[in-house]
Amino acid sequence: MNSTMVKLVEIHPMGAFSRTIDGPKENFTLRETYINPKHVVFMREDDEIWDRIRDTPIGQRLDFGHEFTRLYISHGQNGMDVIVVGSIKEVQEKFNKSSQLLKG
Repeated sequence: MNSTMVKLVEIHPMGAFSRTIDGPKENFTLRETYINPKHVVFMREDDEIWDRIRDTPIGQRLDFGHEFTRLYISHGQNGMDVIVVGSIKEVQEKFNKSSQLLKG
């Protein structure tokens, strides 16, 4: 694996809905993902994900204090975004650490 890749934990929508008293809820899973920081166009804090995962098994496993970052990744003419566990600062520190390992 390329040493420029950084391992993060992604909150991934599974595309299926479960029925609850309050109506259908999205299902999510946590999975390891590897991101090349050179392809990240921008990132921003994602507070809205709590509304989507709060009543799911994933949301119940995470502490309310967790922060999330949405990464926008260049993918040719298109782009894609992923939501990862961690604040912008934590994600940036991981990206910087990866960069320093390559230089030193």
